Amino acid sequence: MTADIRDITIGGLTHDIGKVVYRSGDGREHSASGREFLSRVEWLAQSPDILDMVAYHHGRQLSSAKLPADSPAYIVYVADNISAGADRRDMHSEGDGKGFDPATPLASVFNILNGKSAKYGYTAAELQSKRGINYPRETPAPYTRGFYGQILQRLLTGLDAINPDSEYVNSLLDLLEAWLTFVPSSTNQSELADISLFDHCKTTAAIAACIKQYLDQGVAKGGGKPQPPEVGFDAARGQGEAAQERMPADPDAGAGGFRNLPGEAAQGRVSADYRAEIWDAGKSFYDRPCFLLYSFDLSGIQSFIYTISGKGALKSLRSRSFYLEMTVEHIADTILREVGLSRANLIYTGGGHAYMLLANTGETLARLEGMSEAINRWFLEHFQTDLYIATAYVPCSGNDLMNQPREENPFPGLYRRLGRILSEKKLNRYTAGDIRMLNGMGHTQSLRECRECRRTERLDAEGLCPVCKSLAGISGKLIQEGAFFLVTADPPKDREGLPLPYRGHLSVVNAQELGQLQKESPEQIIAFYSKNAMHTGQGLSTNLWMGDYAYGGDFQDLAESAQGIPRIGVLRADVDNLGLAFVEGLRREGPDPYRYVTLSRTAVLSRQLSMFFKYHINEILAKPVFSLGGQGTAGKRKAVVVYSGGDDVFLVGAWDDCVGAAMDLSDAFERFTQGRLHMSAGIGVYAHSYPIKRMAAESGDLEYAAKNLDEGKNAVALFADGFTYHWKDLAGSVVGEKLRLLQGFFAGMDERGKAMLYRVLEYLRQLSEGGAGGRINLARLAYLLARLEPTDGDAARQGLYKEFSKNVYAWALWDAQRKDLECAILLYAYLTREAKT
Repeated sequence: MTADIRDITIGGLTHDIGKVVYRSGDGREHSASGREFLSRVEWLAQSPDILDMVAYHHGRQLSSAKLPADSPAYIVYVADNISAGADRRDMHSEGDGKGFDPATPLASVFNILNGKSAKYGYTAAELQSKRGINYPRETPAPYTRGFYGQILQRLLTGLDAINPDSEYVNSLLDLLEAWLTFVPSSTNQSELADISLFDHCKTTAAIAACIKQYLDQGVAKGGGKPQPPEVGFDAARGQGEAAQERMPADPDAGAGGFRNLPGEAAQGRVSADYRAEIWDAGKSFYDRPCFLLYSFDLSGIQSFIYTISGKGALKSLRSRSFYLEMTVEHIADTILREVGLSRANLIYTGGGHAYMLLANTGETLARLEGMSEAINRWFLEHFQTDLYIATAYVPCSGNDLMNQPREENPFPGLYRRLGRILSEKKLNRYTAGDIRMLNGMGHTQSLRECRECRRTERLDAEGLCPVCKSLAGISGKLIQEGAFFLVTADPPKDREGLPLPYRGHLSVVNAQELGQLQKESPEQIIAFYSKNAMHTGQGLSTNLWMGDYAYGGDFQDLAESAQGIPRIGVLRADVDNLGLAFVEGLRREGPDPYRYVTLSRTAVLSRQLSMFFKYHINEILAKPVFSLGGQGTAGKRKAVVVYSGGDDVFLVGAWDDCVGAAMDLSDAFERFTQGRLHMSAGIGVYAHSYPIKRMAAESGDLEYAAKNLDEGKNAVALFADGFTYHWKDLAGSVVGEKLRLLQGFFAGMDERGKAMLYRVLEYLRQLSEGGAGGRINLARLAYLLARLEPTDGDAARQGLYKEFSKNVYAWALWDAQRKDLECAILLYAYLTREAKT
């Protein structure tokens, strides 16, 4: 990253800091108060360009400022407008007292999702509050001057700890995320206040950095304007020779002629007339294709994670999932470094996917094409065809990002086109050269099959390949508090390390080990990541939110910790119709249906969902609510998060805690999204020795069954696809009504009574099968219920019996109720069955 890109990124990130100053009771217009506040920080006081970006990011101030034509303030001005979604704040801005209420809480982005309307908002808080998850509330308390004053002090302390190097931009991002996540970007009473100040500033910084690269590299080649590339062009697809010619733009790319050729772009800052390019151009600048919406998708994840066997399967699952998650983060960071940008330009990572906003320049395109080929070659060399990365990009303009013109709805189309290109890439993965390389990778007699992953490799004395050996070595360190994930140029010599694509080796260290390496071999450090903890001032440090909840050492431990039968549960869940929610969920009825469909609001929605699955899941599991046993919950869930991110979860645990965790996650997600989104899940129950690949496949089938419930998704499938329920029906009809009745009646009963319950289950199943014996089975059921009547004269037991027998007989008459009762009996049997000795 050049110094100019670093500065403009910092300017974009801090341009609206004056809003916090104003809301704390300062009273001045926020551009002026923001500049004064940042001037208190020594390194920012020595950065006049950054201070100008803060002071003059609105048209009213910029029009009267006597700034040089190449001032980056012009770029931040237009980036702020694009990020806000419309050029709506030139006339009035926060601090002039016209229609703004500083006490306005941040509104929830879910208020308007999927055609709904609500006015929920958030409590004033920092991101990692000791009060737990900040759920949206119907009547949140107004924000106070004291709250904003506290934020200012925290920001000032954090800014003082940061050095003005490009390496510290990510540290600044962490600082702002920590304190501005629940601060509204705008308190204008005529607008929605559902974009946080952090998200707005992050998007502004990303847009500004792209525009800077676009204009500089275009001017450097002789004044021509960079044009959109051919959509999806990839040298790895055998089109490398075409890069020597001028290529026509894709007809979907909008107005424009031809793309820059690789090598035509300049390095570093050049003399550019930003005033003419942006200010004088007026609204026409918003039509220029300055940006690339870029995405990559990692294929082969499930096969890589679940194709294991042997000892320590649970630890292996967790470490393999972690390795792929870090691989995706590393690829994303490597791409951003190669194109000279920061994580401000990273829109989203999760579930093997990533989205970024990059500059539409020849240099960027050349680097993207080269990296795509290099990364897949690396995968072929290390994992053959097990893993593959598909990449795609589409050019876009500021108007596209703002979804203008609205009647054409261009913004959702960008994601649709990306998806189409990625799908095409996955169908045509390899070039002829790739296939020749694979054929040339002959095996020798010295290679054997790894006992863990079954790949053919050179093995150690325990029969493990180098990757499985390293995965086993780091597994125990992953869940340690204060762990850092370190990426170095060379393999570590004194600890387990894992190779990473393109360049780098991954290892897990503690703070002391990291500090020692920073002193002794700083040149070796490419990056390091903290886990669920922000370390402002740590330079290359980036915080990653990670679902790392873990209880128990292996599958057997989890099975033996279960109530009743010693079995493990496997939960697989994901969000229903999420793709549709992103494409159409922000659409409204009326004359302007797409007014809320913008980059900023999509980014907010992505980050909220990511926080739930990557971070909040830890608290949900640590503070259980739902209990099958009916006696409340004690302690933490006996479960392990194998993977949680994007929009899906893979969790293993004691079977009863797995069911309880699923209910808690569904309830929390409903509350978190205000019921606008739902999840569906499959839960399988297995002996601890059952093959993990089969567990994953069968629980996946159950998840599929839940998503195909007749009355729509928002469901869970237990044991077999015949026991599929909407969450409220499982909680109410199956557990709350029928299981609780069984637990009340059979409590304290001897084994004879419980044995008779199995007979009840048998008759219920025969009734469900239908046929000529229906009446006979119903009569047998009535007879069996009569035999269960207490004979000890206990009035309380008689009352329980009457309620039990009456309800069981009535439920047996109706198909849906009978199926619910069958499930409740199975749950009761599992809860009360003792392990065989």
